[in-house]
Amino acid sequence: MRRVVTHLEIDKLPEGGVLRVEPDAIITPLARERAAARGVRLQTEDVASAGATPEQIRQVTRQVVARLPGESAETIEAVVAEILAAVGAESRGGQRFAIGGPEAPSMEV
Repeated sequence: MRRVVTHLEIDKLPEGGVLRVEPDAIITPLARERAAARGVRLQTEDVASAGATPEQIRQVTRQVVARLPGESAETIEAVVAEILAAVGAESRGGQRFAIGGPEAPSMEV
């Protein structure tokens, strides 16, 4: 069944936000009008291919860990593993992801 995007969904987004919609989604005229008025960008793409890249995962992980000072390397690796598992990156197979600087440990996924 195709998704229908209405003005109500647009109104729930912050001004200037982005709404990802499937290529076959139906966007009502009022929804398009509200999106334009509120600066909401309608991004049409295949949601299945919209996953984060390994580099984006590393950047987000570093930002999260920076807010958790004093965490051990094991905790950091656990956080990275959970993030990769959540986004399905482990299925990309055999890539090494650095967790920190050059001396930091890395992990196989």
